[in-house]
Amino acid sequence: MKKTASNTSNKTINQVAEQNVFTLYSAYLLEPKSAKLNTKTTSILVRYLVPAIGGPVPKGVRATPEEIKTALDFLQQYPPSFLLEAPQLLEQVFSQKEMDKDTKRSFRSTINLFVNWAIAKEYVQAPEKKQSEPKEQIQYIQFRAPSGQGKVKTNNYHGGSNKEPWALMAKKRGEGLVYPGDYINKDLESELSDFEDFRIDRYNCAKRTIEIELKSIHQILGWLHRAKKIPLEELRLTTIIPHAHLIISREECLKKKNFDYNLQISKKAMARENAFAEANFTKNLILEYLNFIGGTPRNKERIVKSAIALAKYIFREEIGKDDYPKEQDIPMISRLQQLSQILNKQQKTTSATIPHHRKSVPWEDALQVLEKLRIRANTHVCRVSQQGGRYIYSRQRRDNGIIDDLQHFLSLGFMTLMPPDRSRTYYELEIDKTLVQGIYQGGLFIPKKEMNNPSQALWYIHLEPESYKTGRIYGEWWGQVPNARFGDGTTFYEYIDKWLTEGREFEQKCNHKFFFRGPRNYEPLNSGDWRQRIKNIFVRETGKPVTAKELRKMYVTYLKDSGASEAELEAAAYAMHHSRQMQSQIYDEQDRMNKMAPILDFNERVWQKVLSSS
Repeated sequence: MKKTASNTSNKTINQVAEQNVFTLYSAYLLEPKSAKLNTKTTSILVRYLVPAIGGPVPKGVRATPEEIKTALDFLQQYPPSFLLEAPQLLEQVFSQKEMDKDTKRSFRSTINLFVNWAIAKEYVQAPEKKQSEPKEQIQYIQFRAPSGQGKVKTNNYHGGSNKEPWALMAKKRGEGLVYPGDYINKDLESELSDFEDFRIDRYNCAKRTIEIELKSIHQILGWLHRAKKIPLEELRLTTIIPHAHLIISREECLKKKNFDYNLQISKKAMARENAFAEANFTKNLILEYLNFIGGTPRNKERIVKSAIALAKYIFREEIGKDDYPKEQDIPMISRLQQLSQILNKQQKTTSATIPHHRKSVPWEDALQVLEKLRIRANTHVCRVSQQGGRYIYSRQRRDNGIIDDLQHFLSLGFMTLMPPDRSRTYYELEIDKTLVQGIYQGGLFIPKKEMNNPSQALWYIHLEPESYKTGRIYGEWWGQVPNARFGDGTTFYEYIDKWLTEGREFEQKCNHKFFFRGPRNYEPLNSGDWRQRIKNIFVRETGKPVTAKELRKMYVTYLKDSGASEAELEAAAYAMHHSRQMQSQIYDEQDRMNKMAPILDFNERVWQKVLSSS
């Protein structure tokens, strides 16, 4: 019987592929695929793999045909099984080269296609998978959204509007300036520095407060440049808040070298009138900007307060003088404070853009989410299923995915295993500074290394007054991190230790001492990162966009619903660094029916007593 061309071709490939890596490579080139992929595979073998095993090294940037042939011929001395070692050898080479992550990922994918092809064709035998320990055999089904359901997009859950970045010197994480032509001129740079010193020296403002004010200032400056077309070189702080001549000197009131009292009165009145005209113009400019950015009255009020802080700086020489003894006597400050008061009243009478019940879950559900994250952090093998729930196969999870889950578990753990604090406490949690290990007794802290029995050491969050928003009111604060024990016997401290020893610097060193870090760039986190992290966790697990701030409301509401005692509510307020008044006014989202339950029960007892005696 005559053999077909196809049968002949397959036989030839099988015969050749059994000889060495070169003939296996030659067979791979015959497979239908893009010419670009073949070229990339050849380049990786010639430039990286062959030199790594002692073969010839191309001399130029681009290998010559002769160099390519020599390098590929070198592979004839290696059996096909050697191909299975290629990915690991190349990883060692990549780690020594200055390659960006995208290039490494592309090369890794290319060589894996070659290896997997050889395994699929049974030209080489797939390596046996190592037996995992029982602890690693937990199978957590459905890591992804069910088939047919797209990933939930978390943008605009809270009513914000998408705009192109407009701030001066706006940056995208890891991508440099949004507008490469942006710069801060020398005069403006000097003014910004002076403004920062002024806020510290004159008002003793916290670092975070100044950061918020400077962010608002940069945004307004960017808007003035992009929307009002003011050149970058002409931008000054007075472009936002213009200075008005208010103090009339004695020299300005001389008439024929004699002091003229009437002239003084006239000039002061004129100066005040001009100042109010300038203030009204600035107020309208700020209103135009607020209309541009949109958002809630609360956010707008925050921007106006930054403008007020800037006005205090601009008129710092006038404040306290005889004609303007108080800040509010300055026309510019007076007008901006009026605007702030209007926005404050609007905030009190404006419903939340997104009602609390649409961005929160019961506190018990938050603890269930924490447990799900803990299981994910312990899951090394997962099952993959397709539409209809039919089980397809198990696969080993990537180590960096497990590390990410560990960090997410700890992030939520700190916010739920103890009364949740403001986000800043967590994204600025710093090893050996605000997160310390040892024992706190009798008002003294003993570090772990100085303890007689280090095994008894506990973890604490330690905040100095400047480390948190209400620090000037509540002072230095110590909070013990509970060593919660979970259903499988593991403890929260064990996960902290695992993160510090295995996860925090899993792929690279951190250039800081913060406990938490970015998942890919290993940089410190900021408020936006933390907000997004917590929100993404809850969107994935519950479908609700719960933020760190909503967690605080959820906790207080849970305490009220559970009938917490006055002592417990007082302790919670202290732990959360706010007053009982704020606890009730800002964080209590207790349902109306639950709030009314005590008086309804009282009324029921009264009428039952009356009716039963009649």
